[in-house]
Amino acid sequence: MPLNPQIDIRRHGESQFGNDKYDLVTGYRTLRYAPQLKAGTSFRDAELSPAHHAYQNVAPLYIQAGGKEILVDMIRDFAHSLPAQGAPVRLDVWEHMTHEFHAYGNSLSQSEHAIECIRTAIARAMDGSDKRSFSPCAQPEVDCFNRLTNAQLNAV
Repeated sequence: MPLNPQIDIRRHGESQFGNDKYDLVTGYRTLRYAPQLKAGTSFRDAELSPAHHAYQNVAPLYIQAGGKEILVDMIRDFAHSLPAQGAPVRLDVWEHMTHEFHAYGNSLSQSEHAIECIRTAIARAMDGSDKRSFSPCAQPEVDCFNRLTNAQLNAV
């Protein structure tokens, strides 16, 4: 369950620097992660970036993002690419939230709502409750959960 994930360790999308004025994490900082992740190894950026891997036959992915965070463009691109690979995915975006807005807990209604959606997604995956529907939480931009086949439902 990726929450505000950095999908690509390279420069990716306008929001990476365009949303600097809203977010606590800056676009510049995201580019500094690549050398840290590589830690002197010969790994290439694509090998360390989830955006450049295959996602066939995976468990359903529930992704959350803030619409004002620096990573939102790469998160959106990633989520939109998954259905073509057959990956069940749901992306909910809280439009005026920043990176890791969940940290505000119950002091911010959007954070509280996002955390409740996480609980619902976990319950759905763990005990089979409400497997056939997952009501929209924010602005679902990609939603392939409610179109899962019986085989996919049984595999969860």
